[in-house]
Amino acid sequence: MRSQQAEVQVRQLTQAPDLLRLQERFPQQYPFLLDSAGGPKALRRYSLLLRIDADAEPIRAQADHDGFLQQLSQWQAENQLTLPEDFPWPFMGGWFIYLGYELARHIETGLALADPIQNTPDAGAWRCPAAVIIDHHRDSACLIAEQAELLEHMQEELDQASLHEPESEPASDACLHGLTLSVDDPEHYRQAVKRIKDYILAGDVFQVNLSRAWHGISDRPLDFEFITRAFSRNRRWSGAGSPHRRNTPALAARIPRRSTQ
Repeated sequence: MRSQQAEVQVRQLTQAPDLLRLQERFPQQYPFLLDSAGGPKALRRYSLLLRIDADAEPIRAQADHDGFLQQLSQWQAENQLTLPEDFPWPFMGGWFIYLGYELARHIETGLALADPIQNTPDAGAWRCPAAVIIDHHRDSACLIAEQAELLEHMQEELDQASLHEPESEPASDACLHGLTLSVDDPEHYRQAVKRIKDYILAGDVFQVNLSRAWHGISDRPLDFEFITRAFSRNRRWSGAGSPHRRNTPALAARIPRRSTQ
Protein backbone atom coordinates (compact mmCIF):
# COMPACT_ATOMS: atom_id res chain seq x y z
CA MET A 1 0.00 0.00 0.00
CA ARG A 2 1.24 3.47 -0.77
CA SER A 3 -0.17 6.69 0.63
CA GLN A 4 0.51 10.08 -0.89
CA GLN A 5 -0.75 13.62 -0.65
CA ALA A 6 -3.33 14.28 -3.33
CA GLU A 7 -2.26 16.88 -5.87
CA VAL A 8 -5.30 18.25 -7.58
CA GLN A 9 -5.59 21.11 -10.07
CA VAL A 10 -8.56 23.46 -9.67
CA ARG A 11 -9.73 26.23 -11.98
CA GLN A 12 -12.62 28.41 -10.90
CA LEU A 13 -15.10 29.34 -13.61
CA THR A 14 -16.73 32.73 -13.90
CA GLN A 15 -20.17 31.18 -14.37
CA ALA A 16 -21.80 27.78 -14.24
CA PRO A 17 -21.49 25.88 -17.53
CA ASP A 18 -24.22 23.88 -19.22
CA LEU A 19 -23.17 20.36 -18.30
CA LEU A 20 -25.71 18.67 -20.53
CA ARG A 21 -24.53 20.59 -23.58
CA LEU A 22 -20.92 19.69 -22.85
CA GLN A 23 -21.87 16.03 -22.54
CA GLU A 24 -23.76 16.16 -25.83
CA ARG A 25 -20.82 17.84 -27.56
CA PHE A 26 -18.17 15.44 -26.18
CA PRO A 27 -19.94 12.18 -25.24
CA GLN A 28 -16.78 10.07 -25.37
CA GLN A 29 -14.92 12.29 -22.93
CA TYR A 30 -17.85 13.03 -20.58
CA PRO A 31 -20.13 9.97 -20.36
CA PHE A 32 -21.27 10.37 -16.73
CA LEU A 33 -23.51 13.24 -15.61
CA LEU A 34 -24.61 13.28 -11.96
CA ASP A 35 -27.14 16.06 -11.54
CA SER A 36 -28.85 17.58 -8.54
CA ALA A 37 -32.11 18.25 -10.35
CA GLY A 38 -34.72 18.99 -7.69
CA GLY A 39 -36.08 18.08 -4.29
CA PRO A 40 -35.04 19.58 -0.93
CA LYS A 41 -32.33 22.22 -1.10
CA ALA A 42 -30.05 20.20 1.17
CA LEU A 43 -29.94 17.41 -1.41
CA ARG A 44 -29.44 19.46 -4.55
CA ARG A 45 -26.08 21.04 -3.89
CA TYR A 46 -23.66 19.56 -6.44
CA SER A 47 -23.83 18.57 -10.08
CA LEU A 48 -20.85 16.73 -11.55
CA LEU A 49 -19.88 15.88 -15.11
CA LEU A 50 -17.04 13.34 -14.96
CA ARG A 51 -14.30 13.12 -17.59
CA ILE A 52 -12.92 9.64 -18.15
CA ASP A 53 -9.39 8.48 -18.83
CA ALA A 54 -9.65 7.03 -22.34
CA ASP A 55 -6.39 5.11 -21.88
CA ALA A 56 -7.52 3.28 -18.73
CA GLU A 57 -9.35 0.00 -19.26
CA PRO A 58 -12.65 -0.13 -17.33
CA ILE A 59 -13.25 -2.85 -14.77
CA ARG A 60 -16.46 -4.75 -15.49
CA ALA A 61 -18.33 -7.54 -13.75
CA GLN A 62 -20.09 -9.97 -16.08
CA ALA A 63 -22.37 -12.86 -15.22
CA ASP A 64 -19.94 -15.48 -16.51
CA HIS A 65 -16.89 -14.48 -14.46
CA ASP A 66 -15.98 -12.74 -11.24
CA GLY A 67 -13.05 -10.70 -9.97
CA PHE A 68 -14.58 -7.23 -10.13
CA LEU A 69 -14.58 -6.61 -6.40
CA GLN A 70 -11.08 -8.01 -6.03
CA GLN A 71 -9.73 -5.77 -8.80
CA LEU A 72 -11.41 -2.70 -7.33
CA SER A 73 -10.10 -3.47 -3.85
CA GLN A 74 -6.60 -3.94 -5.22
CA TRP A 75 -6.65 -0.58 -6.99
CA GLN A 76 -7.96 1.14 -3.88
CA ALA A 77 -5.26 -0.45 -1.71
CA GLU A 78 -2.50 0.57 -4.11
CA ASN A 79 -3.65 4.18 -4.46
CA GLN A 80 -4.34 5.52 -0.98
CA LEU A 81 -4.50 9.32 -1.00
CA THR A 82 -4.31 11.83 1.84
CA LEU A 83 -6.83 14.54 1.09
CA PRO A 84 -6.53 18.16 2.31
CA GLU A 85 -8.92 18.79 5.18
CA ASP A 86 -10.07 22.14 3.84
CA PHE A 87 -10.73 21.04 0.25
CA PRO A 88 -14.15 22.58 -0.62
CA TRP A 89 -15.23 20.31 -3.50
CA PRO A 90 -16.75 16.80 -3.36
CA PHE A 91 -14.47 15.23 -6.00
CA MET A 92 -10.71 15.12 -6.51
CA GLY A 93 -10.43 12.41 -9.13
CA GLY A 94 -11.12 8.71 -8.84
CA TRP A 95 -13.64 6.35 -10.39
CA PHE A 96 -17.24 6.31 -11.52
CA ILE A 97 -18.65 3.09 -10.11
CA TYR A 98 -21.88 1.39 -11.16
CA LEU A 99 -23.18 -1.42 -8.96
CA GLY A 100 -26.18 -3.30 -10.32
CA TYR A 101 -28.41 -5.52 -8.22
CA GLU A 102 -26.98 -8.40 -10.25
CA LEU A 103 -23.64 -7.90 -8.52
CA ALA A 104 -25.11 -9.98 -5.68
CA ARG A 105 -24.46 -13.11 -7.79
CA HIS A 106 -20.72 -12.48 -7.39
CA ILE A 107 -21.05 -12.43 -3.59
CA GLU A 108 -23.77 -15.01 -2.95
CA THR A 109 -23.14 -17.56 -5.68
CA GLY A 110 -26.17 -19.63 -4.72
CA LEU A 111 -28.64 -16.92 -5.75
CA ALA A 112 -30.88 -17.63 -8.73
CA LEU A 113 -31.18 -14.23 -10.40
CA ALA A 114 -32.74 -13.20 -13.67
CA ASP A 115 -30.52 -13.06 -16.73
CA PRO A 116 -28.68 -9.73 -17.05
CA ILE A 117 -29.74 -7.13 -19.59
CA GLN A 118 -27.89 -7.66 -22.85
CA ASN A 119 -24.61 -5.72 -23.12
CA THR A 120 -25.02 -4.35 -19.59
CA PRO A 121 -22.44 -5.33 -16.96
CA ASP A 122 -23.45 -6.43 -13.47
CA ALA A 123 -21.10 -3.71 -12.25
CA GLY A 124 -18.40 -1.46 -13.63
CA ALA A 125 -15.74 1.07 -12.72
CA TRP A 126 -14.38 3.73 -15.03
CA ARG A 127 -11.31 5.82 -14.21
CA CYS A 128 -12.23 9.52 -14.02
CA PRO A 129 -9.28 11.85 -13.36
CA ALA A 130 -11.27 15.06 -13.86
CA ALA A 131 -14.70 16.66 -13.54
CA VAL A 132 -16.70 19.82 -14.10
CA ILE A 133 -18.52 20.66 -10.87
CA ILE A 134 -21.31 23.11 -10.04
CA ASP A 135 -22.06 24.10 -6.43
CA HIS A 136 -25.69 25.23 -6.47
CA HIS A 137 -25.55 26.58 -2.91
CA ARG A 138 -22.62 28.90 -3.56
CA ASP A 139 -23.49 29.63 -7.20
CA SER A 140 -19.98 28.65 -8.22
CA ALA A 141 -18.35 26.19 -10.59
CA CYS A 142 -14.91 24.81 -11.30
CA LEU A 143 -12.80 22.42 -13.32
CA ILE A 144 -10.93 19.78 -11.32
CA ALA A 145 -8.22 17.52 -12.71
CA GLU A 146 -5.34 15.40 -11.51
CA GLN A 147 -3.00 17.00 -14.08
CA ALA A 148 -2.67 20.62 -15.14
CA GLU A 149 -2.53 19.62 -18.81
CA LEU A 150 -5.95 18.05 -18.51
CA LEU A 151 -7.38 21.35 -17.26
CA GLU A 152 -6.32 22.98 -20.51
CA HIS A 153 -8.05 20.29 -22.59
CA MET A 154 -11.22 20.74 -20.54
CA GLN A 155 -11.17 24.51 -20.97
CA GLU A 156 -10.87 24.07 -24.73
CA GLU A 157 -13.82 21.68 -24.70
CA LEU A 158 -15.89 24.15 -22.72
CA ASP A 159 -15.10 26.88 -25.20
CA GLN A 160 -15.94 24.66 -28.18
CA ALA A 161 -19.27 23.71 -26.66
CA SER A 162 -20.09 27.42 -26.25
CA LEU A 163 -21.26 26.77 -22.72
CA HIS A 164 -20.90 30.39 -21.71
CA GLU A 165 -23.53 31.50 -24.21
CA PRO A 166 -27.03 32.23 -22.86
CA GLU A 167 -29.12 29.10 -23.06
CA SER A 168 -31.67 29.09 -25.87
CA GLU A 169 -34.95 27.24 -25.48
CA PRO A 170 -35.99 24.72 -28.14
CA ALA A 171 -38.49 26.15 -30.60
CA SER A 172 -41.19 23.62 -29.64
CA ASP A 173 -41.92 20.29 -28.00
CA ALA A 174 -42.31 18.72 -31.43
CA CYS A 175 -39.90 15.90 -30.70
CA LEU A 176 -42.23 14.72 -27.90
CA HIS A 177 -45.46 14.84 -29.89
CA GLY A 178 -44.73 11.54 -31.58
CA LEU A 179 -43.76 9.82 -28.33
CA THR A 180 -46.20 7.24 -26.98
CA LEU A 181 -45.62 5.98 -23.46
CA SER A 182 -46.84 2.76 -21.91
CA VAL A 183 -46.37 1.28 -18.45
CA ASP A 184 -46.29 -2.23 -17.04
CA ASP A 185 -49.59 -3.78 -15.94
CA PRO A 186 -50.48 -2.14 -12.59
CA GLU A 187 -51.91 -5.41 -11.27
CA HIS A 188 -48.46 -6.98 -11.44
CA TYR A 189 -47.16 -4.15 -9.27
CA ARG A 190 -50.02 -4.51 -6.78
CA GLN A 191 -49.34 -8.23 -6.40
CA ALA A 192 -45.65 -7.51 -5.84
CA VAL A 193 -46.56 -5.08 -3.03
CA LYS A 194 -48.65 -7.77 -1.35
CA ARG A 195 -45.81 -10.27 -1.58
CA ILE A 196 -43.20 -7.99 -0.07
CA LYS A 197 -45.50 -7.25 2.88
CA ASP A 198 -45.47 -10.96 3.63
CA TYR A 199 -41.67 -11.05 3.34
CA ILE A 200 -41.30 -8.12 5.73
CA LEU A 201 -43.73 -9.55 8.30
CA ALA A 202 -41.89 -12.87 8.14
CA GLY A 203 -38.60 -11.12 8.88
CA ASP A 204 -37.01 -12.24 5.61
CA VAL A 205 -36.23 -8.67 4.50
CA PHE A 206 -36.22 -5.18 5.97
CA GLN A 207 -36.66 -3.20 2.78
CA VAL A 208 -37.68 -3.90 -0.81
CA ASN A 209 -37.41 -1.55 -3.78
CA LEU A 210 -40.15 -1.93 -6.37
CA SER A 211 -40.54 -0.17 -9.69
CA ARG A 212 -42.73 -0.14 -12.76
CA ALA A 213 -41.14 0.02 -16.17
CA TRP A 214 -42.13 2.78 -18.61
CA HIS A 215 -41.61 2.24 -22.32
CA GLY A 216 -41.56 4.89 -25.03
CA ILE A 217 -42.03 4.48 -28.77
CA SER A 218 -41.51 7.41 -31.12
CA ASP A 219 -42.48 7.84 -34.75
CA ARG A 220 -39.62 10.30 -35.31
CA PRO A 221 -35.99 10.81 -34.22
CA LEU A 222 -35.63 11.76 -30.56
CA ASP A 223 -33.66 14.70 -29.25
CA PHE A 224 -32.32 13.20 -26.03
CA GLU A 225 -30.79 16.46 -24.84
CA PHE A 226 -34.19 18.16 -25.04
CA ILE A 227 -35.95 15.22 -23.36
CA THR A 228 -33.48 15.33 -20.48
CA ARG A 229 -34.06 19.05 -20.08
CA ALA A 230 -37.82 18.55 -20.23
CA PHE A 231 -37.75 16.05 -17.37
CA SER A 232 -35.34 18.11 -15.28
CA ARG A 233 -37.57 21.19 -15.55
CA ASN A 234 -40.82 19.45 -14.68
CA ARG A 235 -42.38 20.01 -18.09
CA ARG A 236 -45.58 18.34 -19.16
CA TRP A 237 -46.61 17.26 -22.60
CA SER A 238 -49.83 16.05 -24.15
CA GLY A 239 -50.50 12.84 -26.01
CA ALA A 240 -51.35 9.19 -25.44
CA GLY A 241 -49.93 7.78 -22.25
CA SER A 242 -48.48 11.11 -21.13
CA PRO A 243 -47.60 11.57 -17.45
CA HIS A 244 -49.22 14.62 -15.87
CA ARG A 245 -47.80 14.53 -12.36
CA ARG A 246 -44.53 16.24 -11.67
CA ASN A 247 -41.96 13.87 -10.22
CA THR A 248 -38.44 15.28 -10.43
CA PRO A 249 -35.94 13.48 -8.18
CA ALA A 250 -33.43 15.34 -6.06
CA LEU A 251 -30.60 13.32 -7.59
CA ALA A 252 -30.46 12.14 -11.17
CA ALA A 253 -27.94 10.68 -13.58
CA ARG A 254 -27.61 10.65 -17.36
CA ILE A 255 -25.41 7.84 -18.64
CA PRO A 256 -25.67 6.94 -22.35
CA ARG A 257 -25.86 3.19 -22.62
CA ARG A 258 -23.00 3.08 -25.11
CA SER A 259 -20.76 4.33 -22.30
CA THR A 260 -21.17 1.11 -20.29
CA GLN A 261 -20.60 -1.33 -23.14
